[in-house]
Amino acid sequence: MIIGTSDTWMRYDLGPAWRAAFAFLANLSPDAATGRHPVPCNDTPEGSVYVEVGRYDTKPEGSGRLEAHRRHIDIQYVLSGMEWMDWTPLAGLGALGPYAEDRDVRFFSVTERPCTRVLLQPGAFAALFPEDAHMPGIAVPGGPAAMVKAVAKVRVDALAVAGILARGLDG
Repeated sequence: MIIGTSDTWMRYDLGPAWRAAFAFLANLSPDAATGRHPVPCNDTPEGSVYVEVGRYDTKPEGSGRLEAHRRHIDIQYVLSGMEWMDWTPLAGLGALGPYAEDRDVRFFSVTERPCTRVLLQPGAFAALFPEDAHMPGIAVPGGPAAMVKAVAKVRVDALAVAGILARGLDG
């Protein structure tokens, strides 16, 4: 996992797809249209990068589940609101059903293993790789709140980094 802000993402240059995702995110505002937005990137195959903009209310602690992705990294970028996101290494987690190929997601049970908690607020991002189990959307103290968040989905094979593999989702 990489955690940063809108003015530090370039320290982790993972190639053209990474740069295209952040260029797109930089131009979004909280009134961006909900749904999927294709992100053009001349140096990668079509469809290698897209952004999902979502609107939702954060959920009470203890009501979520961990998730991980095999083919994409998530770059979660808050446009409006504030939430906690829990993170833990994927290895050793108990799966809650099979991998959903069509949505590139598998869910995992929360274990007795403690998670690392990250505060996501406007201008902050968390980049999550296939080995990163994560649970976004947890309400901060004060109760559920409205969120607008963009999640850039970047194909792992479009990143300019050797050795980023989809591991552990079959466990």
